[in-house]
Amino acid sequence: MPFLAHAAGSIIGDTIAAWIATRNELLVALTIGSFFLFSGVMMVFKLPTPIWFNVIELTLAYLPMSWMGIGFALFTSKINFDHFILYIYC
Repeated sequence: MPFLAHAAGSIIGDTIAAWIATRNELLVALTIGSFFLFSGVMMVFKLPTPIWFNVIELTLAYLPMSWMGIGFALFTSKINFDHFILYIYC
């Protein structure tokens, strides 16, 4: 369950960061992913968890999910949501 929480936080944070960034979306999103990775490394040193969990957590939860968040943000930025937003507010 902690893996899913950390992976979801990374992918959602990077997606939102890439949406907000007007340029250099990749740099902004990977910076957020690096902060998540740094906090994950600190968690590994502070909490007693099994080695297999630490390896999976650090290799799969942060930077790969950052790449997925960037891809999701770039994919959805090509879709025009203006009509959808106008439909909701009207």
